[in-house]
Amino acid sequence: MRVKKGSVTVFLSMLLTGVLVISLVLAEAARSSGLKLNAQQAGQAAIDSVLAGFDRELLEEYGLLFYDSGFGKGLPQYEDIEAEFETYFMENAGGGLNLLGGNIFTIASCDAEVTRLVCATDGDGAEFVRSVLEYYQYEAPMDLLAKAAEGLEAFNKADHADRSSESLPSGEDLVQMIEEAGIDDETEDSGTGTGKGIKDSGSEAGNVTEDETGDETGTTDEKGTKKFDTRRYQQEIENSPIGGVAAVKAHGWLNLVMPTGSTISGRTIRAGNLPSETIPYDSKALGNVETEGSSKLSLKERALFNEYILNTSPCYTDDVPEEAPDLHYEVEYILYGKDSDEANLKTVINRLMWVREGLNFIYACGNARMRREAFALAEVMVGWTEMPFLIPIVQYALIAAWAYAESICDLRILLENGKVPLYKDEVSWKLNLENVTGFLTGHTEGIHSSEKGLTYRDYLRVLLYGREISDSAFRTMDLIQLHMQQKNSGFLMASQVCSLTVRVHMEAQPMFTGMPVVYKNAGRAPGVLTMYRLEERFEGGY
Repeated sequence: MRVKKGSVTVFLSMLLTGVLVISLVLAEAARSSGLKLNAQQAGQAAIDSVLAGFDRELLEEYGLLFYDSGFGKGLPQYEDIEAEFETYFMENAGGGLNLLGGNIFTIASCDAEVTRLVCATDGDGAEFVRSVLEYYQYEAPMDLLAKAAEGLEAFNKADHADRSSESLPSGEDLVQMIEEAGIDDETEDSGTGTGKGIKDSGSEAGNVTEDETGDETGTTDEKGTKKFDTRRYQQEIENSPIGGVAAVKAHGWLNLVMPTGSTISGRTIRAGNLPSETIPYDSKALGNVETEGSSKLSLKERALFNEYILNTSPCYTDDVPEEAPDLHYEVEYILYGKDSDEANLKTVINRLMWVREGLNFIYACGNARMRREAFALAEVMVGWTEMPFLIPIVQYALIAAWAYAESICDLRILLENGKVPLYKDEVSWKLNLENVTGFLTGHTEGIHSSEKGLTYRDYLRVLLYGREISDSAFRTMDLIQLHMQQKNSGFLMASQVCSLTVRVHMEAQPMFTGMPVVYKNAGRAPGVLTMYRLEERFEGGY
């Protein structure tokens, strides 16, 4: 019997064992890279899955793509977001170790932490505006820039003209001018014609005596010096369009502009957790938004955002069902932010009155026929005073009063859903000078809309350009929140997320280095395995 030595077999076994251990270690090293790649893919898929749960009602009604991080409960629910992310992550990364036809890159466990939320109210409303622009750039008409430029130019002109017309004297100012100039009961005739006295020339134009007309223009004192007839002067001013405008301003002109039989909504806004009233509620939402802010919008972007407001919010001239919740004049609220429909409407009317008065004053001052009519009436009113400097003053005060009455007429047409052009002409000017006083006392018959021009909503469009974009954004969010709360009382715009960041701590079991041949040769006790610990940061948004 031959005995064979096994020295070569033992050596070869030892060599093969070493080769096997090295191979398994290299395989585990390669697997660790695969684990990291698998974790990255699973994490990004989990972020996308979370954001796929956007609020569908908000998208359908307002075209806004946001994820409700409050889950209908109000403020963001961080634990719920993290749990949702972990569920999606583990489904994508695999939940167990399976060598037989399974995934060798499975993650054993994960612990997610939300580190950053970017909500609609962040960035001074910039995130909300960005979401609107991304949606509405495909919906808005292409002529918005032309309308915006024309409207802004008109409003700038109105601003300048209104400042000019405000400097003109009213009826009371004209009377006061006489008194301050020293034309009173004790003033003597200086004979210079400078306004310091009254010429006693009976035969001159404008100095008609009682004997000639039977209408006393003045009296004389003991020395025969003519006294200024202050009473007649005041009556002339009071009975003219100047006095009519002064009376309207004193007693209010809202009844003149409101359509017959119309009523103003008495709705008020429901305060409480409105975006425009609250500050960011959590430190995780502070200082994390890298944005230029909503104030850096171009004219085109402003036009798009304003058009979005006008197409999602009703105004005074729209038919809003009486049972509709909250405010009925929403565009007016976005403009001025008052807590009631009545207050917002009155503010808008005052603003439009200011604009129309300025533009009408520009046109009237540039129209030769209207200047002549005003000058002729001014001569009749104050020519008898023999103070030539008063005539042009009264003339332009009459033009200002005429423009003011025309502006009231314009507002009435606009509130009746008619059209008023930005710049008037002979056809679109409604009132004659002799009709001004009657119109101001309530005779509004025969006032009709122009065939061409801007509607009330068009004027609101231009007014929106004069507001801070952040104010408009937050007030729009106020209204959206109130509407959405009709279906879900826990809805908050401050919880609507457009971007989030999650930090994930993961663990994975070793596979190839977990075999006995490896850990025994490494000197580790059976069953004692070192877990892989990975950390990744994932970010996603709309």
